[in-house]
Amino acid sequence: MFAEQVPSEVVLELLEKCCETSENTLVVTETSFKKMLFHKYHTAFLALCLPCYRRCHRHYVTRPLTYSSWLTILRQICQSHEFTCHIVRKGGSSELHMVVTD
Repeated sequence: MFAEQVPSEVVLELLEKCCETSENTLVVTETSFKKMLFHKYHTAFLALCLPCYRRCHRHYVTRPLTYSSWLTILRQICQSHEFTCHIVRKGGSSELHMVVTD
């Protein structure tokens, strides 16, 4: 999936700007996704992620960004690092709970 890892500090910095936090868990919701889009935090982040992906997988970063595609990118990055993440479905929406261990 990745030619090189996306730096974990860059991921955490982005998520801390727009996500809810509780103890060592970052919660990505549709509201945090909209906040990220409003402030345009995603543009520099995706530009940084693009060269980290192998060419055959770069479509994940270059396709139009939706909440679902954003969760996919975050899950992929979580799996490449020591982060635990799981999707929680509530009603008709999904949340990504990412547990960050130091």
